[in-house]
Amino acid sequence: KIAGKTGTAQVAKSDGVGYLDDLSNATAIGFAPYDDPKFIMIVKLEEPQVSTYASYTSVPVWQDIFLAIKDDLEIQKGN
Repeated sequence: KIAGKTGTAQVAKSDGVGYLDDLSNATAIGFAPYDDPKFIMIVKLEEPQVSTYASYTSVPVWQDIFLAIKDDLEIQKGN
């Protein structure tokens, strides 16, 4: 079983005063198995273009990577 947390952060304006309205950074961190972690991974996307929300940007990337490598991690199915 997997556990994780997302984060969405605003991007500061170049003059350092305030934040840009349409840009953000998106992160997704996850680990497995949740009750005795053997693996942890973080995905950070700077200014993703598809959405400002991590659930639509960094989470799918995290899932794709995890599914591609999970068999090599020796994490038993169901954990």
